Amino acid sequence: METDLAALSFEPLTPVSYLDRAAAAHGDRTAVIDGDRRWTYSELRDRCRRLAGALAPLAQHRPVAVLAPNTHVLLEANYGVPWAGVPLVAVNTRLSAGEVAYILEHSEASVLVHDPVFDELVGKALAQLDAPPQVIRAGDGDNGEYEALLAGATPQAITPPTSGRCCRSTTRPGRPGAPRA
Repeated sequence: METDLAALSFEPLTPVSYLDRAAAAHGDRTAVIDGDRRWTYSELRDRCRRLAGALAPLAQHRPVAVLAPNTHVLLEANYGVPWAGVPLVAVNTRLSAGEVAYILEHSEASVLVHDPVFDELVGKALAQLDAPPQVIRAGDGDNGEYEALLAGATPQAITPPTSGRCCRSTTRPGRPGAPRA
């Protein structure tokens, strides 16, 4: 017996479809615990859509790079950047300034979101670039810059493509700064 695939329900799998589903099914449940801060799935979804709304005009259809430890900022970027309609370049936190500069230049990132713990590294990397990206400090010690960015943004959600176009770019150890093939 053959299965009629056209008769089956189909939901395209995108990097952000999980968060839409989680917010719809479990909106009031805790999604994120980052130190003393907590957000529900609905709140996380709203924050990510606000991040998308803030980044889309800044990115100008170019990638957004993120240099952050495993915090809510990196989590929100994994949803917010694709919803802004641009690729995410997650930069390894153990790289040198030269390697970070190479990645920023090679990816043509228009925006760099970074945790203040990496201020010195970012400063050295940006000094090596002829056309550095716009910088957004995000995390403990950013003097409220990131939260103000989210608060002032209009939520947006461009549905990422299910195939054919890159939504993330990563690097691997062993090939300093070189993008994955």
